Amino acid sequence: MSAPRISETRRQANARQTAASRPDASFWVSANAGTGKTHVLTNRIVRLLMAGARPGEILCLTYTKAAATEMANRLAQLLGRWAVLADDGLLAAYRAQTGVPLARDDLARVRRLFAQVADTTDGPNIRTIHSFCESLLGRFPLEAGVAPHFTVMDERTAAELRREARDRILTRIAHAPDGPLGRALEHVAGQLAEDGFDTLMADLDRSRADLARAIAGRGGVDRLAEAVRRRLGLAPDDDRRSVVLDPAAPADEVALRRAQAVLAKGGKTDQARAVALGDWLAADGDGRLARFEDYRAAFLTAEGGPRKTLITQGAAKADPAAVDMLAAEQTRVLAIAERLRALALADNTQSLTTLADALAAAYAELKTARALLDYDDLIFKARDLLASDSPTRRGAVAWVHYKLDGGIGHVLVD
Repeated sequence: MSAPRISETRRQANARQTAASRPDASFWVSANAGTGKTHVLTNRIVRLLMAGARPGEILCLTYTKAAATEMANRLAQLLGRWAVLADDGLLAAYRAQTGVPLARDDLARVRRLFAQVADTTDGPNIRTIHSFCESLLGRFPLEAGVAPHFTVMDERTAAELRREARDRILTRIAHAPDGPLGRALEHVAGQLAEDGFDTLMADLDRSRADLARAIAGRGGVDRLAEAVRRRLGLAPDDDRRSVVLDPAAPADEVALRRAQAVLAKGGKTDQARAVALGDWLAADGDGRLARFEDYRAAFLTAEGGPRKTLITQGAAKADPAAVDMLAAEQTRVLAIAERLRALALADNTQSLTTLADALAAAYAELKTARALLDYDDLIFKARDLLASDSPTRRGAVAWVHYKLDGGIGHVLVD
C-alpha cells in the first residue's frame, strides 16, 4: 500500500515543479534544501530560452557564490549534454528534465541553446544578490547617493572599522560621562557581568540593521523610547518611585496591620512574613521604596509568580479574613512587580538603542569618509535606489527603472 502513495507524492511534486518552471507566469517556491529548487530554476531558464527570451535578459540571483556556481554549471552541463544527443534521446531527456514534451521541429533549437548561452558574454546573468547590488550601485552611484569610487569591504575590514567606531564612542563618553551616551552606558553596565560588555557590543553590531530600521521607523531614539513605553502601558514620566508608591493603587494598611497581627501569632513562616509586613508598614516612602524587594518576596516567588500559601491554616483559623486581606495585597504587589519589569525593559531598550544609534552613526561616518560599503549597505542602498518614494528622487528612480527594464526581462531569485 505504501508504493502507490509514494508514486502519487512524486507525481504531485513533479507537477508542481513543472508548473513553477512555466515561462509565462510568476511563481514563489518555498521548499527545504535538496528538494529541487535549483532544478526548477534551471528548467525555468531553459523554458524561457525556448520561449524566445535572450540570454542577457535573464537575471538569476542567489545568496552565495557556491549556489551561483552550481546553477551555472548545472545549466552548462545540461545544455552541453542535450547538444550531442540523438533525436529520440533528446526528446526523452527534455521531457524527463522539464516535464513538458518537445516538438520535433524544436530539436535544432534545443541543440543550439548550448552555443547560444556559451557565446553570450552577458547571460544568463547568474550571480549573488550582493554582486548584483554592487553592480547596480556602481552603475547608478549618483542616483543611489554613494561615492562613484566606492569599495566594498570584506568582513575583516568591516569588523576592524566597527571596533574603531566603538572606540570613538567610548572616547566620547569618557569626555562627557554625564551626557545621554554616558548615562546609557552606565545603565547598561549595571546589568552586565564583568566580561559582558564585549558580548553586548557584538550583539548590537549583529543587530545594527534591525535596530537602525526600528529607530528610523519611529523618527529617532527618543520617539522609539516613547513608543516602547506606550506599548508597555507606561506613562512618559513613570519611574521606579512612581510605580512602587503609586497613589492611585494604595495598600489597605488597616487590613494589612490586622493580617500582620494574625501572622505574628502563627508559626515560623507566618512570623517571618509578619516581620516583612511590619517593616514595610513602619517605613516612610523612601523606606518602602528601598525595602520593596524584601516586601515583594513575602508575596511572590523568586520567579515572580504568586506564592500559593500566604498564611498557614493554623494562623488563618484565628482570623479567616486575613486570607483575603493577604490575597488582595498579593494581587497589588504582583501588579507593581509587572510594571517594574515593564519599566526595566523600557529603560534597557532606551539605553541599548541610544548606544546602538551612536555606534551606527560613528560606523557610517567612517565608511563615508573612506568611501566604503559593507554587505548590508549593498542590499539597503540598492533597495532604496529601486523603491524610494521620496518626491525629490522619483525622477532618478524612474530613470533607473527605465534603464533596467531595457536590459532585464526575467528575474529568478534563489
